[in-house]
Amino acid sequence: MDIFIFDSDKELGELSKLRFSSFPNLVQLYLYNCGLNGSIPHQISTLTHLTYFFLDFNNLTGQLPLSLANLTRLETLSLYSNRLHGSAPPDIGKMKNLTSLDLSINHLSGVIPSLLGHLTKLQYLSLYCNQITGSIPSEIGHLTKLEVLYLDNNEINGSIPFEIGHLEIADIISLNNNNLTGVIPSSLGSLTNLTYLELRGNQINGSIPPEIGNLKKLSHLDISGNLICGKIPSQFEKLKLVEYFNLSHNNISGPIPHCLSNYVWTTIDLSHNQLKGHVPSQLQSRAPLEAFAHNKGLCGEIKGLPRCKKSYDQTILIILVSLFATLFLLVKNGDLFSIWDYDGVIAYQDIIQATEDFDIKYCIGTEGYGSVYKAQLPSGNVVALKKLHGWESEDPTYLKNFENEVRILSTIQHRNIVKLHGFCLHNRSLFLVYKYMERGSLFCILRNNVEAVELDWIQRVNVVKGIANAFSYMHHDYLDSSNQTLLAGTCGYIAPKLAYTMVVTEKCDVYSFGMVALETMMGMHPGELVTSLSSSSTQNTTLSDILDSRLSYPRRTRIANDIALIVSLALKCLHSNLQLRPSMQQVSSKLASTKSFQQPIAELPILQLKIEVI
Repeated sequence: MDIFIFDSDKELGELSKLRFSSFPNLVQLYLYNCGLNGSIPHQISTLTHLTYFFLDFNNLTGQLPLSLANLTRLETLSLYSNRLHGSAPPDIGKMKNLTSLDLSINHLSGVIPSLLGHLTKLQYLSLYCNQITGSIPSEIGHLTKLEVLYLDNNEINGSIPFEIGHLEIADIISLNNNNLTGVIPSSLGSLTNLTYLELRGNQINGSIPPEIGNLKKLSHLDISGNLICGKIPSQFEKLKLVEYFNLSHNNISGPIPHCLSNYVWTTIDLSHNQLKGHVPSQLQSRAPLEAFAHNKGLCGEIKGLPRCKKSYDQTILIILVSLFATLFLLVKNGDLFSIWDYDGVIAYQDIIQATEDFDIKYCIGTEGYGSVYKAQLPSGNVVALKKLHGWESEDPTYLKNFENEVRILSTIQHRNIVKLHGFCLHNRSLFLVYKYMERGSLFCILRNNVEAVELDWIQRVNVVKGIANAFSYMHHDYLDSSNQTLLAGTCGYIAPKLAYTMVVTEKCDVYSFGMVALETMMGMHPGELVTSLSSSSTQNTTLSDILDSRLSYPRRTRIANDIALIVSLALKCLHSNLQLRPSMQQVSSKLASTKSFQQPIAELPILQLKIEVI
């Protein structure tokens, strides 16, 4: 027998008034957001067949009854977001069939029972946002099947036990905002399946163990707000999939390794440390100045960083990419650069004259990698020039990879991908030559109130579908096995980002698509929403709450369904686990189909869209 009640309009009242004795064979009990109050009665132990027990999002108070530990058949116990207090039952180790235990967002105190180590089938353990004290028991190392561990936002003290390194299949470990001390155990380097590691906001000291470099699947690393010292390990060069990288507010010293430039990160923060030396040029062009703030010893070329005393000017490097010598410009139908068959120095001078040495009056946009200029060439053709802030000549593989990426991108012909005509590398100035698009970028349109309103819901849906189609083409139609590893490292927005990441992963494109799709629907950068998805603050957020308020809600059900579908797919693309993100081919296919959502669509919770089966 099963009981399922979700989001009841009628409050059920005190849980103790439910006659549990009437359901001796109850197997599943889901009472989710039903307005339950009072305490969990001791009589709950009479449900000896209970396997799944959910009382999430209610107003339950009191302590967890000791008799709860008698439910030895339980596989899932979830009491998320209530007002329970007291400590966990000391005999919780008797519940040996538990695979999932969630007591998050309550007022629980006391220590984590050492008998928790007896729950050897446990895969998911979440105790975050409570008032738990004491240390993390070493017995946690017995939970060898644990995949997710959330102990953040408590008052846990002591050091991280070395035994945590026994959680060999762990995917997520979050211990932030506690009172942890001691060093980061080197045993964490054994968790080679880890994708998410949060240790911020503690009092951890010592240096970063080089073994962390073994976590090759890591996409999120945050050890900010501690007392960590020493250098950034060179072994970090193996962390090729990191998207969020935060070492700020520590005492880390030494230079910034060049390898940090090659990550696929969308956020990096090295501020408030004791770092010194030259900031790698590519890192200067990709990261905001705030990422390096409050490091007195850092220097570089961008505004806001002091100039380095030592000259970092490099010998001019010219790439030979075709039978021509110093300029690689491809001909399309023989009409654009057909006369550009002279050397790169003259071509460079033409561009300098057309932009008056890249005068700001010709600048039509900026972004992390460089600035975009509009240039009318001597032939009368108008092109867009993307001048990069710098390039890593220190990296011997950089120029070769850049040449390969440009060669491939220049052959792509797709109506949703801006045509790359070529590039020029001369005297440390590196710029890409693109077809000029009259209307500019989506970023600029969304930040102009007049143009944003002109970009109605139908157009926005079509824009997202076009982007998805382009990515799908790049990943699944254009590429073959011989160049798959070359082009799969696209990071950010289609063509130009490919040249800078040098990391083989399509899933960073999937993440970027999710961000752009949400921004198109919201009319603003979705960073705040994405950050809040894992917290309770989005519990009551609906679709209408996040949509661009400058546009009226769509009257046509089909468009409303398309918008909900885009938001749902976008949220799936932002999954912290790269393996659980859909492919762009799947996204493009889903957007080409129809999906009917529960009415009214505007009131659909964002969290429901996140888990909606598409």
